[in-house]
Amino acid sequence: MDAVKVGIEKTKEATEGKKTEDLSQKVQDPSKTPSERVEAVFESGIAKMKQDERAYKVEHYKNDYIAKAEHHKDKRGSQEKKKLF
Repeated sequence: MDAVKVGIEKTKEATEGKKTEDLSQKVQDPSKTPSERVEAVFESGIAKMKQDERAYKVEHYKNDYIAKAEHHKDKRGSQEKKKLF
């Protein structure tokens, strides 16, 4: 389940990154009105913040997934040792 969460958050992070990139281009476009460019700066900041939040969640879920996998691995190893004795 955690691996699925990692994948979903990674996809959302990439989407927010693309949105940030598109808005940054809009900010630098001289054919846009000043109000459109100011709005793009604001929206770009929000998208960047969301992208950073997604990156944090990816790391969090990834670490949880690794910790659970190691815990289960340790559990199986101790059960096998008990069977030997």
